Amino acid sequence: MTIQVHPLGPLAGHTRFMAYRAAAIVVMAYLLSACADNSDSVQLPPGPETPIEFALQVTFPLAGSFTGGVDQLSVSGTLEDIAGGDIQADDIAAFEVNGVTPVLDLPAGRWNAVIPAQQGGFDITAVVESLSGRQDSDNLRVVNKAEPLDYDMINVTEDGNTLYVMDRDYGGTLRRIELATLGETQVITDPDAEDSIWAFTGIRTDAAAHTAYLFGQTGEAFTGPAQAFSVDLAEGRAQARGNLPLARGQFEEYPDFDLDEQGQRIVFSFRGDLENEFGDECRLVTLDLVSGETNTLLSEYSLTGSPGEFVASLCPGAVVADAANNRAIVAAEFRDQRLVEKSDFNGIYAYDLQTGERSTIADDIRGSGPPLAEPSRLFSTRANNHVLALDPSGILEVNTVTGDRTMRLADPLLPPDVTDMTYDETNDRLLLASNNNTISALSLETGELAELLRFSRAVGTGPDIGYPAVSVMDHTNQRLLVLESRQNVLIEIDLNTLERKVLAADLGVNDSFRMEISAATLNENGSRLYYAIDKTFIRQTPRSDINVVNLQTGQVERVSSNNLTSGPELKRTRSISLDAARELLYLTGDYYRPARPGVLSVDIATGTRNLLSSNTQGPDQVGKAFSAHLYDSTEDRLIAVTREGAITAINLVNGSRQTLVPLSPGQKALFRNFISWDSEANSVLVLGHYSESYRTDLMSINLLNGERQVVREEVYNFAFDKSRSLFFTLRENRNARPTQKVVALDRYSAGEAVVAHPE
Repeated sequence: MTIQVHPLGPLAGHTRFMAYRAAAIVVMAYLLSACADNSDSVQLPPGPETPIEFALQVTFPLAGSFTGGVDQLSVSGTLEDIAGGDIQADDIAAFEVNGVTPVLDLPAGRWNAVIPAQQGGFDITAVVESLSGRQDSDNLRVVNKAEPLDYDMINVTEDGNTLYVMDRDYGGTLRRIELATLGETQVITDPDAEDSIWAFTGIRTDAAAHTAYLFGQTGEAFTGPAQAFSVDLAEGRAQARGNLPLARGQFEEYPDFDLDEQGQRIVFSFRGDLENEFGDECRLVTLDLVSGETNTLLSEYSLTGSPGEFVASLCPGAVVADAANNRAIVAAEFRDQRLVEKSDFNGIYAYDLQTGERSTIADDIRGSGPPLAEPSRLFSTRANNHVLALDPSGILEVNTVTGDRTMRLADPLLPPDVTDMTYDETNDRLLLASNNNTISALSLETGELAELLRFSRAVGTGPDIGYPAVSVMDHTNQRLLVLESRQNVLIEIDLNTLERKVLAADLGVNDSFRMEISAATLNENGSRLYYAIDKTFIRQTPRSDINVVNLQTGQVERVSSNNLTSGPELKRTRSISLDAARELLYLTGDYYRPARPGVLSVDIATGTRNLLSSNTQGPDQVGKAFSAHLYDSTEDRLIAVTREGAITAINLVNGSRQTLVPLSPGQKALFRNFISWDSEANSVLVLGHYSESYRTDLMSINLLNGERQVVREEVYNFAFDKSRSLFFTLRENRNARPTQKVVALDRYSAGEAVVAHPE
């Protein structure tokens, strides 16, 4: 039942208040009468019920979380009677959240309000008042700003006033930065529309800064062909200009391109691995911006590791268009056909854009001045017949007629992890984007490196969370536990403060030996965490070990291992649960001899493994492996989901199975290794990957009637906080170090907020 309650006001709940007042008058009349009769005792009539005392809590968002810069913020919480009674709508005199009356779901004790959200840090205050005048409140502060986007690609306009930047994420966002104010605005304002582009190389703008050019993909899940796009910088509209001769999987190798505005074409180079071969593919191609047709100027291949191995004579890298002379200038590796390894004949070459004829501009032989080691970037200049070349020794100015070179800046101080750079000739400086969330300016006059822009994504404090990782909710201690395989650590996230700290520094995982934590479960008081490590050794039989970590000391102990304890040999663990009464762990996964999926129990004291249920038991069970399970202590059974999505109960005495929720007609799904009790009665939460799409949805399934409900789309892992009705999911970040952020998702609204993010 959903009920709107009265806002704050003097007449709210007036009827209930008058009842209290009338009852008080009756009581006083009886007292006065008793005193007048000199009675020894007073018989009182039945009095009014005990006034309700509310317990109010905001459960979403969490204090200190980042809420994405939204205009309207969904706020959720719980409302309970401290005495444990049922709350009725007319028990509430007033209820507001930042001036907004929330919507109540009284049988469940939940509420939700959509409030206006300020940009930046702002406070959320919820206040409820009972008819007796008692108030309870909860307040917290969140940061409401959009997560900054990466500076992966940058390009400065000719006047040096404006910088265009873009991130390489799926559906990346092209933005404009005015360098005088450093203000940032989006160019393509609706990245979810048809103009959304996954760009995989740089940005180029025309001289008037009316149009930008990108290489990338569009289409559902960005599976379309590699294309060149133009973007109207005033209207923010994108237009495909032609397909690029790049195979899928080659998009992120090393393409570079430049705009020949005079010839209405793009010239680009490509150097990448050959598919299914050992070697390189080297190309130089033009694309006509009017017709969309391409013209290959250079196409060579290097093959190694085969009887007929040979190398390309020249493999182009950086490229700029020399429109005045109808040619492309490229930095390239020149290779001797007699040598498999590249030689030292690196230099700068020119290709005629009509005939493809090559000529040498500068190398170890031609031209005077500092030698060219391996130029990696080229920048055109307004001066005729001159380009800048970034070489390991410094930044050189090269005369494209004579090949002569002068050193503009020796041993430049470059920031780490540079993702892209552009030459601001007006101010004679390089602008550089870095993976450490900065844009810097390198003066070619003084060599000074100055930071122009820096942003921080940090949410909470403490160590970064890498991947792969498994998360477990600790309800007792109000924290999220993350077992991180790459760094081999256990990290705690305090959900009240969002502080992160390492609880165990060595979980026994060695990533170089292909070890990964696959599943985990916690004991009731949150003191011991059991987890499985899947090990895939090269040329050895895969196995799965079971460990336990003491959360007070951080000490790790082995519980069960194929070579240390007895029982069926465990190959892979998909999920793990704890039966505290029997002191057993239950595992679903794969075991050996013969190899098949099944359910095993592990004695915690001895590490002995026993087969509880095999997938060969029962005529309808063959081949139906379990993805995940949980222990149902109320019914003393296991609840498991098959990889196809059926829900099964497993008897712990004889291993027999009972199908609780069969497959839906025509259901084609692959269910992942996650399951949890839902906050809805008699329901579990599972993840299903449907063959019709690329996404994995989080679904609630009722065990009594089989009803399925998609709760959230595109969730790939989760831990569920039943008390707050929040999902916590790990999402990968794109930066130099593989890290993850933690996002809280409200179970009953569309709200989401970041609760952990590295710098």
